[in-house]
Amino acid sequence: MTSAEFSAPVVWQLLLTVAGAAAASVQFAALRRERTSATLPAWNAGPAQILLFVAVCLFCFLGPGFVCAAAARELFPDANPQENLLLQVPAAQTLSLAALLGFAKIFPDAFPRRFDAPRERRAGLRALVAGRFGVPAFFVAGIFVVTVGAALTSAAVALFPENVREIFEEKQMLVDALTSAENPLAAALCVPAIVVFTPILEEIVFRAGLYRFLKSKMAAVPAAALSSAVFALMHDAPASYLPLALLGCVFCLAYEKTGRLAAPVLIHALFNANSLVGIAFLAP
Repeated sequence: MTSAEFSAPVVWQLLLTVAGAAAASVQFAALRRERTSATLPAWNAGPAQILLFVAVCLFCFLGPGFVCAAAARELFPDANPQENLLLQVPAAQTLSLAALLGFAKIFPDAFPRRFDAPRERRAGLRALVAGRFGVPAFFVAGIFVVTVGAALTSAAVALFPENVREIFEEKQMLVDALTSAENPLAAALCVPAIVVFTPILEEIVFRAGLYRFLKSKMAAVPAAALSSAVFALMHDAPASYLPLALLGCVFCLAYEKTGRLAAPVLIHALFNANSLVGIAFLAP
């Protein structure tokens, strides 16, 4: 890796962080001034509805993964674990999203009737694309929030004993697989799964479902914090728990301010794409 190759992503992330700090300050000031009522209605699900929702989500997250892992071992017994993982990810994410959308049709009561706010309370296309609370503004603000969360995590981990620090220093298996991929096609197949399918799947579950259900039981801020904590824990990456939880709160705020699920989906997609760009520079 040349110095130019190394500096390019660093400079890019630095610029995004600076822009994010500015965007976050503007958004925070605007939020303090506006004091408007919530755009997004809560999801008043009954006990049976929420239990079915949780069961469907657990099945969609876990079931396809187990099936694809078993199929990969059976069909490609000579492939190393990292190659198998690159084959499993696009297949599992595609099946998970298809299963979730299928269950939403079969059991409509297990999901909110509408993912968006009523038409008169939704942000228009211009506001979604270029507004103060639009997708680009939330994306760069989220970069800043994630950077702060990562810095706080690093500072806290440095205080722990070495055996505890090792837990936080472990890289995600998918990152290892992508950076050492010998098959470019297998790595390329992961791109739509990570950038398109994963954001749609996770935003339906954690924002449209869990966040809005929790809003029916508590105020928006604790609902966002709790749903975002669950979102972070589901990623099973200890070093990323705080950054992901903060990012989840950004997604909730974007959803709340625009009234459109498309907002957190697009921001999530941009984050994942940005992460893939960084991983590409780590590859030998």
